[in-house]
Amino acid sequence: MRALVVGLSGPVVATAALRAARRAEVRARFTESGRARRLPEPARRRLVTALDGAGVSVTPEDAAALWGAAAVGVAVVALGIGAGAVGAVLAGFAAVGAPVVGLRYARAARERALAAAVPGLVDRLAAELRAGATLPGAIAGLARSDHPLASDLRVVEAGVGMGLPPAEALAGWAGRRTTPGVAEVAGALAMCTTVGGRSAEALDGLAAALRDRLAVAAEARALSAQARASAVLVGGAPVVVLAWSALTGGGAVRALLATPTGWACAALGGGLEGVGAWWMHRIIRSGGATGRHRRPPSVRAVPRFGGSRAAPVVATVVSVFGAPGRVRRAQVADDEMATEVAAAVDVLAVAVSAGCTPFLAIEEGARWCPPRVSAACREVVRACAVGATFDDAMAEAGRNRPALRGLTDALRTSASLGTPAGPALARLGAEQRADLRRRAEARARTVPVRLCLPLVGCILPAFALLTVVPVVFDGLRP
Repeated sequence: MRALVVGLSGPVVATAALRAARRAEVRARFTESGRARRLPEPARRRLVTALDGAGVSVTPEDAAALWGAAAVGVAVVALGIGAGAVGAVLAGFAAVGAPVVGLRYARAARERALAAAVPGLVDRLAAELRAGATLPGAIAGLARSDHPLASDLRVVEAGVGMGLPPAEALAGWAGRRTTPGVAEVAGALAMCTTVGGRSAEALDGLAAALRDRLAVAAEARALSAQARASAVLVGGAPVVVLAWSALTGGGAVRALLATPTGWACAALGGGLEGVGAWWMHRIIRSGGATGRHRRPPSVRAVPRFGGSRAAPVVATVVSVFGAPGRVRRAQVADDEMATEVAAAVDVLAVAVSAGCTPFLAIEEGARWCPPRVSAACREVVRACAVGATFDDAMAEAGRNRPALRGLTDALRTSASLGTPAGPALARLGAEQRADLRRRAEARARTVPVRLCLPLVGCILPAFALLTVVPVVFDGLRP
């Protein structure tokens, strides 16, 4: 009977909602109050960022309206199939959370598509320069094309047209777009505008390096594909079973949502399911080579325990149980440093190919290299400014950061002997990308083993709590 009522009232409610939306749209065209109706500014900014990152061309207000209508519709359907008031509320919350997950996955897919388009953008810019165009003219030509990044180039062109220096406009592009490879391309183009030199050859080398890095990321993603598919299938099994139960009679759903025992199982199982999904997402994400550069983590202070006899024991326990976390953080920091060094080598190779000396390349790298390497470049520039020689400053940077030893040795040799630094940086870049490939393969191969912990500790107990335990308790009731 309830399903019949919902089925008959559904078209009436939908028609009324459409008429109300049409009246609101007409009112918004002719009244100031309609145009002023906006979401709160913090929520609007976050929603604009999420929609833009996912490539969805919908206003935040329309997206919020569709979001709310979908949640209400799902709740009404759940109420109609006999899920009860609690089930309808849970279904509404699930409908609210589903677009968030969808936007995240759409954003990740768009980021991969844009990253794959970056080397082609560099090739087309190099071809324009080789044909005799200036760099601003090449950017303006590509801004009017159908390239996926043409909208970003239009913003850069508009900034230059309003009087910004090309380097500042390109720096703004690198700050707005976090796609892997965009920061290096922006830095290379800025160096080509300020330094000049053989810009086309420099951009050709950068395009080849970006393609190698994309190949490393694709290989790591392919190696972890089976683990990702297993995580999705096993993690979504409780939801699929509950949906099937609701469609075929709702026995498990009623036992889960209509009894106190079922409520306890729903709360505990839902919590375990959420923790397991978050844990598996972290593991899978760490198994791929993203190529992003994050700000260096702050140094954590070692906890001190004093004033009691138990202090040594507590400190030992904290040290022992914190050792896996420290080892994991050290591995992550080492991998991120290797990624940044590979990107910095490509940026400095562009500077050298454009005609910079090793010292001028370090000055440009202080602005355009990834954060950790940029800090090292600034230290070298400051040391040279107070009287140190370039060789001594680079040697000190190599001693302080062992991961930069190969880069500092190559530039020191070029500066002291007068030999070209381009071939040495090209060989070093190839070695760094090979090291990144080995690291990515090693991370991807550990993903299936590391997924056993959340699967056994969270997902399987959640499956039992959400689908088996409520039915068993419901059957044992007198």
